[in-house]
Amino acid sequence: MKTILLVIFAFCQLNIANAQQFSFQMKFVDAVGNKDSITLGYDINASDSLDPVFGEINIISIPYSSALNVRAGDVWFQQNSAPAFGKTAFETKTQIVPNICGTGNFWPIFPVAEINIVTPHFPVKAYWNHTLFSNSCLNGSVFTSVHPGGWWDTGGFRDVLKSKDSTTFYQNQYYFMNGPDT
Repeated sequence: MKTILLVIFAFCQLNIANAQQFSFQMKFVDAVGNKDSITLGYDINASDSLDPVFGEINIISIPYSSALNVRAGDVWFQQNSAPAFGKTAFETKTQIVPNICGTGNFWPIFPVAEINIVTPHFPVKAYWNHTLFSNSCLNGSVFTSVHPGGWWDTGGFRDVLKSKDSTTFYQNQYYFMNGPDT
């Protein structure tokens, strides 16, 4: 009996150790009512690529359905900035990024979770719980069309996640080209 309890205790501790420090679900609804969601978050042990320990699985090879499809990933970055780094592009339903709050290290202060929204039915509305972002390490979180390597005054949109619970995306608001597809 003691052995069984020790194994259960060890298993529970392992699960707690593998749980991310912070995560939340962002939900999306398109103009005809199709729904999808992704999970985003941060952890001190996360990387800027896929971390299977946090449930991140590369689904880039799974075709999009004809309804609403929302995925986190790094497709735009890999196509436009990173081929020289030798990394493989990915898409996932869960993206946990590094937590470097208070380190003073410039680039990791802005961990990026690229969100790709694909649907024939715009507008698309995204929802989240803004009260989760009052923590000092989260209150600068933004939903934006401007890559953090750019300037905030170059156009696009910027929604501070602690200020409201939703935002709406319109058909020609922001997109990238992938061959003949947008």
